[in-house]
Amino acid sequence: MTKTSTKGFSLYLSSFLAAMTCPCHVPLYIFLFSGTSIGVFFSENQWLLFVSLGILFPVFIFLAIISYRRIKRQNSGCSKV
Repeated sequence: MTKTSTKGFSLYLSSFLAAMTCPCHVPLYIFLFSGTSIGVFFSENQWLLFVSLGILFPVFIFLAIISYRRIKRQNSGCSKV
């Protein structure tokens, strides 16, 4: 695997994880997992879910931005790393 494809993969992965950890999706997760033990846990501990996703979401957004900038810099021909 080349460096470009590895960096592209990190961009896609961090973007996907940012989308999955967005706190606005909590009601969707509760509905999606309703009737299961994890759904009950999410329903009973919504504050924990909001706090943990609220911490993870900006981290993954930051990683996606960094990956995007690295790919853009590499494609522009700059020698900076």
